[in-house]
Amino acid sequence: MRHPFIAGNWKMFKTVHDTVVYVKEFRSLVKDIEDVEIVIAPPFTAVHAAAEAARNSNIGVAAQNLHWERDGAFTGEVSGPIVK
Repeated sequence: MRHPFIAGNWKMFKTVHDTVVYVKEFRSLVKDIEDVEIVIAPPFTAVHAAAEAARNSNIGVAAQNLHWERDGAFTGEVSGPIVK
């Protein structure tokens, strides 16, 4: 049986501070949900703060986009090792 997965991102909306406020509020709204995997994907600048705000909750955090190269001169891109 497949486990439902719900993910959402917010493009270029929300500053780091706004993201933390949002995640803290969202946490309380979904804290009792156990039958669905919940993931949020904030802008890259807020990934770390979102992960900290979601720590020890049922909310996963992901990157919105990822460049396939490990490193290089790709202005504005984010690689897997950097996200990790």
